[in-house]
Amino acid sequence: MFGIGKVVLVFQTRMGKMPGKLRFCWTGPYWIIVAEKGTFTLGKLAGDILLQKLNAFRMKLYVWPTPLNPFKRTTDPTPSNADPLCVESSSDEEPTT
Repeated sequence: MFGIGKVVLVFQTRMGKMPGKLRFCWTGPYWIIVAEKGTFTLGKLAGDILLQKLNAFRMKLYVWPTPLNPFKRTTDPTPSNADPLCVESSSDEEPTT
């Protein structure tokens, strides 16, 4: 599940001076740099390496958010090279020469 190059969030076990429900329990995202025997060394996205090694129980995979565009059409009824104002002639008529 976890491997080198994956992006993860880390669970904070020591919340310190932040009382109440509105505190963040997960920090990150971090890159997994080294994975050996169930312990992982992480690095920040900026390139700094964290000195402590973490167990997989304190991590979860991070899913990158995808921007949603409600105005974008998923299917286009007309081909991109077709002009919507141009009307094709019917095939019943024979071309005049």
